[in-house]
Amino acid sequence: MILSTQEVERKAKQALTKIKPKTIIKANQLAQHLLKRILKDLPLKFTVKGRSNLIVSEKTMDDLIVEFLEFFFYNKDFPKQKDNEIFLYEKITDQELEYYARKNNLKFKPNKKDKKISELIENLARKYPDTKYGLLSSFKKLQNKIK
Repeated sequence: MILSTQEVERKAKQALTKIKPKTIIKANQLAQHLLKRILKDLPLKFTVKGRSNLIVSEKTMDDLIVEFLEFFFYNKDFPKQKDNEIFLYEKITDQELEYYARKNNLKFKPNKKDKKISELIENLARKYPDTKYGLLSSFKKLQNKIK
């Protein structure tokens, strides 16, 4: 299901608890555009490189879920969130973000993921639409316990 641009912005807004006025944010063009649309009146400074108070991760919901399952299937390290990092796209899928970027004439290229796990998730999501949200919820609960 493809969301409207307003729905993508609403989902991204839920991840913005750490942003305060005059925060210097390290983010790519897509994240900068999204943050400017959401936080219209908040004075922010953006940088692509260099020092910053906050880093916007480029991981989408799909990336987080695949990393979470790689932890179980392949015994990889548990994906952790740094204190100065936000997952702006944590509730947005690759497909939704591609659509948003295309509508706003911005670039977005999904991160590479394990094909087997990605296919497994997509097959489950076709049968059970809330699969991705359930996996993300499990990831967040486990992440809070590990901190």
